[in-house]
Amino acid sequence: MPPKRPLKRQQEKNESEEDCIYWSPGNGHKTCTRFYEGVLGLKVSGEFGEGVWIEYEIGPDTLAIGSVGDQWKPSEDGTSVAIEVENFDAAIKSLKQANARFAAEGIESPVCWMAVVQDPDGNKIIIHKLKKA
Repeated sequence: MPPKRPLKRQQEKNESEEDCIYWSPGNGHKTCTRFYEGVLGLKVSGEFGEGVWIEYEIGPDTLAIGSVGDQWKPSEDGTSVAIEVENFDAAIKSLKQANARFAAEGIESPVCWMAVVQDPDGNKIIIHKLKKA
């Protein structure tokens, strides 16, 4: 289920801007990396501090998962990141086949379809597909 791009960022970028890093707290355990690599299909583009900080390239942008101490713990109540996919139905089917934990699904807004999955640490990842204009 390779992502298309993080929410709206690709459309808003111009060539003079730096690549953007989207960050989410993580515990660095193998269950978390298995989720991002195996279930979401992301490829590691950098790893620092023996798994304390892991970066995944998404097009020209980066999603970083970091374990930086007690001040930023993974949480079901914490931040989230949104990833747009090419084929929403296929992505949801793939996530269900991988037994991903859904916090919400079947959400339709005026501009997109969404579902919310959680990584093994409870962080929320919004999977979405923009509607055609």
